[in-house]
Amino acid sequence: MLPKFSSSQVWSQLLAIRMPASDRVNVFMGVPTMYVKLIEEYEQIFSTNEKMREYVKVVMSNKVR
Repeated sequence: MLPKFSSSQVWSQLLAIRMPASDRVNVFMGVPTMYVKLIEEYEQIFSTNEKMREYVKVVMSNKVR
């Protein structure tokens, strides 16, 4: 659990950048405002980079299973 919401910290945790498998997020719950902030950050940072979009897609689809 993070002490304070930060969309960039949440993306780091969700994408497991430099993190051992045992520490990776397996559940994420939030209020609608958090999801909006995550989408905004995705659009600002990830949407312009095809490789990052594909990485996010692969990582997030693995978490849904």
